[in-house]
Amino acid sequence: MLEMFGIGCEVVDLPTLRPLDPAIEFIEASVSGTHHLLVVDDGSPLCGIASEIVSRTEITQWLEVPPMRITPPDVPLPASPTMGESYYPNPYGIAQSICELCGVGFPLKYAPVLPLDKPSPDFVGPF
Repeated sequence: MLEMFGIGCEVVDLPTLRPLDPAIEFIEASVSGTHHLLVVDDGSPLCGIASEIVSRTEITQWLEVPPMRITPPDVPLPASPTMGESYYPNPYGIAQSICELCGVGFPLKYAPVLPLDKPSPDFVGPF
């Protein structure tokens, strides 16, 4: 989808997180070529691996724009499966953030239509 906007991406899937230094070397090699950094993590936005990566000074020296993080919101995980689907990072949100990072407008026609919360068909509750 991003090719339509003239954007090429390099995905770095880290083999390990501990020790972090070898992982930072992978990321630094990528950032030195792309000059952009978007970290996607399904963990906590506070004190998570995404915040640790974007804070590393050996990476930030290569950046043309501030790095971005995509994480779930800093709220408890919704109990509803339908609401949980929009809780974690998704392809639409990632593509939108990449376009924002590169200064390209992202057309709203690609926005997903999220369903409202719907109960299980087995639910026969009191109301």
